[in-house]
This record gives sequence, C-alpha cells and structure tokens, in this order.
Amino acid sequence: MVDQRIKYAAGAVAVVAVLLVARRARAAEKFVPDDSAGRVGRWRPLAEKYGNAAGVPVDWILATIAQESGGDPQAGNFTGGDAARGGARGLMQMTLRTARGLGFEGDPDELFDPETNIRLGVMLLKDGLRRHGAMADSSCAYNSGKPCARAPEFTTTHYLPGVQAKRANFAGVGFAAVGRLQMSSRRHIA
Repeated sequence: MVDQRIKYAAGAVAVVAVLLVARRARAAEKFVPDDSAGRVGRWRPLAEKYGNAAGVPVDWILATIAQESGGDPQAGNFTGGDAARGGARGLMQMTLRTARGLGFEGDPDELFDPETNIRLGVMLLKDGLRRHGAMADSSCAYNSGKPCARAPEFTTTHYLPGVQAKRANFAGVGFAAVGRLQMSSRRHIA
C-alpha cells in the first residue's frame, strides 16, 4: 500500500514538472523582446547633444522617449483638448503649456520637431532632478507633475517601471545605464 502511494506521488510530481516545463516553453514562445532601442536609437545623437550639455544621462533620455512615444516624432496625445491649444506632442510628448514654462515661444507644431522636442524634454528632466533630487522622482514628475511619493498610482506602477525597463534595455545594446532609477529619500508632504 505504501509503495503504491509513493509511486502515485512520484507520478503526480512528474506530471506537474512536465506541465511547468511546457508552460515555460509556451511563455518563451510568446515573449517578444522590447525593440524600442531600435526605434529610438536613431535619436541618440540629439539625446547625446542635449543630454551631455545638461548633464542628463543619455540612456535615461532615450528610455523616456521610448516610454512616451515609442520613438515616433509625430506622436500626439490630444485627449482633453484640441491640438491647437494643448495636448502632448512629439518624441518626449511635450505639452505646449510645459514648453511655454521652459521658455518655448514657437508655434505648437514646432514641438513635433525632434531637436526642439528633445531639447525641451531634457530641460524638463534636468529641472526634475534639480527639484526632486532623484531620477525616479524626476521621471514621475515628468509624467504627472509630482514626485513618486505624491504621483498617481499609474505613474508609480506603470510609467516608472516602463522607463526603468526601457533604460535597462538600452544598457543591453551599448548604453551606459547605471542601476535602477532610485526614488529620493526626501519625504514629500501630500
């Protein structure tokens, strides 16, 4: 009787092991690596130009571009307003209001220009670093206007991890990502 139970248990363990291996194989077949480095890499020279001048890491700039627009310079998000008055534009999804706050005086359609958009986006990331002291908090503020401790849940559960994953992806193709984006140790009052 005991031998029969041992054989049954061993058989059950073997079946579970086979199912787990099959499940992992199916998951591996479905896995599609993030190819944002390929779509975004063409913007590296501009990211280097403005990032190096401002002291903002190039891989972080490119990860932000990948998260915001997927590397599409014509990307636009005009929910909640018409394109003439507001909405996010271009590679780094710059809004006209934010651009104006950074000193931009041009036509709203100029925000689709990759060089203008990256220049302004880098200025915003650098300002976030100055204000919040950490890249993660600056990324949260880039997305929501608030550091991570006060940002909406979407920003901390989806946006920031997306930027972190894309930054790691760039490290895998020759960009110098150094660790994860860490939140500031500063306490923010809601």
